[in-house]
Amino acid sequence: MANLSNINNVLRTGSLGVGINRDPLGAFEISSATKPGIKMFNTATNGKTYEAYSDVSGNYIIYDQDADDNRFVINSAGNATFAGEISSGDDINVNNGKLVVNHTSAEVRIKSSSDTGESYINFSDPSDINPGQIYYGHSNNTMVFRVNDIGQMSLSNNLLVFPSTGVHEIRGDRGSGAFAIGNMGDASSQMMVSSRGFLTFNVSNTGSALSATERMRIGSNGYVGMGMDNNNNQRLALAQADSNGSHIRMNNSRSGGGYFVMGVGDSASNSSIVPAGGLFFYNGTTRMVINSSGNVGIGTASPQRPLHVNGTEGVARFTSTASGNNGFEVGIGTSSQAFLWQSENAHMEFATNNVERMRITSDGKVVVQGKNFVIDDVREHREEFVINGNSAYNFDVDVKSIGGSGQPFEVFVAFTHYSTTYGAAYHAAYYQRSTVQSDITLIHQYFNQNSTRGGTWTVTWLSATQIRISKSAGVGGSSGYGYLRVTQVDF
Repeated sequence: MANLSNINNVLRTGSLGVGINRDPLGAFEISSATKPGIKMFNTATNGKTYEAYSDVSGNYIIYDQDADDNRFVINSAGNATFAGEISSGDDINVNNGKLVVNHTSAEVRIKSSSDTGESYINFSDPSDINPGQIYYGHSNNTMVFRVNDIGQMSLSNNLLVFPSTGVHEIRGDRGSGAFAIGNMGDASSQMMVSSRGFLTFNVSNTGSALSATERMRIGSNGYVGMGMDNNNNQRLALAQADSNGSHIRMNNSRSGGGYFVMGVGDSASNSSIVPAGGLFFYNGTTRMVINSSGNVGIGTASPQRPLHVNGTEGVARFTSTASGNNGFEVGIGTSSQAFLWQSENAHMEFATNNVERMRITSDGKVVVQGKNFVIDDVREHREEFVINGNSAYNFDVDVKSIGGSGQPFEVFVAFTHYSTTYGAAYHAAYYQRSTVQSDITLIHQYFNQNSTRGGTWTVTWLSATQIRISKSAGVGGSSGYGYLRVTQVDF
């Protein structure tokens, strides 16, 4: 039974104490060694019975008798624990402490009073294989994004949308700004992917994305490597793509377009497409290769020379902007005949040592610029000259030496001024007897035409490799024209 003397406290002080024998410290004070301190109940059909008390550990408890559950507990440290949902039309402030929700669903839901929809943050998804995750969702129980217990985030629709203005980033800091992705300030500006070191792109057909294979890397120097770690020497480096090597494909799908594949082969490559270690250009057929030795093949994947052209006619054509379009062709015909083909109305020149030696004129004449030429095994020295009839001249001509064996040669020389009375001509065959005997011997003299005005021709031996053809002085005065020819076997 309550101490009725406390009625005086109510009458005297306006306060009420239950279970105490002193003036209460507040307007209402209850002291009880066991619960309940205060019991509140509602006898209606759906009414519930609650108890409020302070236990021996200093916890203040609101207890649901029907559910046999502590719905609200404030411990001696001032931390509050809720067993059910917390609904508030105003701010909930937690100063220097924690807001703990301890339940199997463990949800914090945020709801607008003017909206029938509901958003929530769930701190432990009991249906997940690995509880302890945080995710944000809607009242239809659709997960919007999730952060698992090791800090990985996933989005339900795989889409992250930034506002249309301002600079926006997703940043991963390990040290200072290790990685960031975002835009540079407005909807029309470029996207930014930033990395403090190198940036890799990994792809996997199966399994976890965390075990994906690196496919491309951008180094801190800006160089790009695909399928390989890039070095510091190439802006773009590609590793092998398949058995036929590394590839770059250039494609144009519009009318009249097509494609080309460029790549580098290896020992496992199809040799009809590319040689091992070679560079190839392919569009259904190999069009050109450069092998590892630097030989260029056009129409062949196995070039045998620095430039190897293979085709129906094996033609290389050269044109000049200063000439017509037909130009000059070099090639092999359908009957395997080789040809040099000048299609323009102009001559062809042949030179050695940067000097023109022979010319084929546009009307088919062959002009040899030098004094010596060889046809088969016959060597011939030819020379034209202009001299005066009343002067003596010597022409020293090189001949081929064959040591002690000796050889024959033929001499023809002629000079004239105005008429035969001013001329001189000589034609004869000789033995060059050898270097041992150091002499020449006349075999046969075909003719010796001399004149008082033109002079006389003679032939003498100078050395094993040289003879002298001389003209004596005549009495003719003006200059005349002459021609000299020495023919010998060129064994």
